[in-house]
Amino acid sequence: MKKFKFRLGTLLNIKKAEMKNLEFQLAAIMKNIEEHKRQISYDQGQIRYTLDKANTELAQGQFAAMAQYTPELVQAKRFNIGLHESEIEIKQFSVHEIQRKIAAKENEIKVLEKLREKDLIKYKKMVVKKENEKIEELNKIRSFYFKGEEL
Repeated sequence: MKKFKFRLGTLLNIKKAEMKNLEFQLAAIMKNIEEHKRQISYDQGQIRYTLDKANTELAQGQFAAMAQYTPELVQAKRFNIGLHESEIEIKQFSVHEIQRKIAAKENEIKVLEKLREKDLIKYKKMVVKKENEKIEELNKIRSFYFKGEEL
């Protein structure tokens, strides 16, 4: 008896590989989003540090070089934060799109796996039927053999 082979097994394997690829893409995008969030947090910390240092120097009556370029530095950091936030929004759109694709792949895989289960059940029934036919055939041969011997 030949081994069970699902007729759409290759397609099922391809769908599973595609889903795994989408999951890797999703993980990469999520990692990228986290990097942008860390950079935003870092830039916000730099803004607070710069403003605190400038305020401290001004409170002490010092007019340091830092006070001269503080507004430009803060403005540049805020611009950088804006760029990171817009990049995060773009990545979030990609995340939603990939999650939608993953859900669709999961549904396709589920359908194929149900078909596989149905085919496996049919195959097992066929195997049992063929085994029963062989047993019946052997029983007929056996009964014929014993009948022939008694004559």
